[in-house]
Amino acid sequence: DLYSLKPVREASENITSTVFMFRGDFSSDFYDLFSLQKRAVRYCDNDTTISGCDVKLPRNYKWGTLSSKLLDALEVMCKAPKKTDFYVKIDDDLIMSESKLDEVIKRMSTTDCQVSGRIARDFEFYWAVGQIYIFKRAILETICAKLPITRQLHGSEDISFGSFINSTDRSMFCDLDTPRNHWHKDYSDKRIKIEYLIQHNEPVRKAPETITSTIFMFRGDFSSKFYDLFSLQKRATRYCDKDTTIDGCNIKLPRNYKWGNLSEKLADALEVMCKAPEKTDFYVKIDDDLVMSESKLDEVMKVMSTTDCQVAGGIARDYGFYWPLGQVYIFKRQILEKICAQLPIAKMFHSSEDISFGSFINSTDRSMFCNLNRPQNHWHRGYTDRRLQIKYFKQHNE
Repeated sequence: DLYSLKPVREASENITSTVFMFRGDFSSDFYDLFSLQKRAVRYCDNDTTISGCDVKLPRNYKWGTLSSKLLDALEVMCKAPKKTDFYVKIDDDLIMSESKLDEVIKRMSTTDCQVSGRIARDFEFYWAVGQIYIFKRAILETICAKLPITRQLHGSEDISFGSFINSTDRSMFCDLDTPRNHWHKDYSDKRIKIEYLIQHNEPVRKAPETITSTIFMFRGDFSSKFYDLFSLQKRATRYCDKDTTIDGCNIKLPRNYKWGNLSEKLADALEVMCKAPEKTDFYVKIDDDLVMSESKLDEVMKVMSTTDCQVAGGIARDYGFYWPLGQVYIFKRQILEKICAQLPIAKMFHSSEDISFGSFINSTDRSMFCNLNRPQNHWHRGYTDRRLQIKYFKQHNE
């Protein structure tokens, strides 16, 4: 992360920056309520009638063509007579103070990091997740030299931005949110609460009145004996090894398993679900050390029911397909039915059950997958606030 990088130079006394953002019909009327959004150059569609626009771009854009909007905005910056030292792309629902941003920029100026943000690599290059990312003038100049870019762009403007840089050099990228310095979509403390109510990728349908779900988890000798202490774990169907003597098991599977063959345990559990006489709308796999409230999970499933997303979790792609990280992931009935059609699976793709789960789906369609932890709604292994501390000490692979 940015704060762990060793400075290689002194910070300049006069650092120049350009903050920019997009405004659309979904945006709040109070474009100058927050100082950072007031400071930003605000790019709008050509035919927009909303206020608070600094630059109107040559076209009108939809949610699926924001890559074109970003490209047109970058072209405006490339044509500017003077370049700044830093460029900062922010979402209109970012919550961050100006002083904190300036502190991050100053810190970044002392390092060789070229792009900072929340860095991902589920394509063949690194890219920064979109609520905020910062890049140096050299990155803009690299992109300017490639204009015009005529090839097919990704639906996500942030992934397309990564493709413009097209780098596999991790040392060029750094995370800027350690320690925590910005929030996305909502923020609250003892004095203030800020929440953005409507998102620009609005639901494609209304949520059904009744949503059914199956939550499941594994229990083993490593598990806490208080299996019903937390409401989410109490609600879950708890799968155990055949010869286990621990309590709190709903279903004993036909074999005993080790850390290295949890993929087989997952496949056996999925087979039980496939044989159930009735299927539910959603299936939720949780780790026994997940910290998440029932109400928050139900809220996530309700939102997910309004979208075309089929699998939600922390999404990765360091194999030939997308897969969800294991502390919690949610998938729809169609995904279970696809897996059921493949059973029995004779050979597991990977010892990790989560990677093997991705191999069962075997999809490279990013639109099927969505992240569920923005804003943060669950924690893994530990959680602390001013009243409560939870910490799991022993891990099952110890």
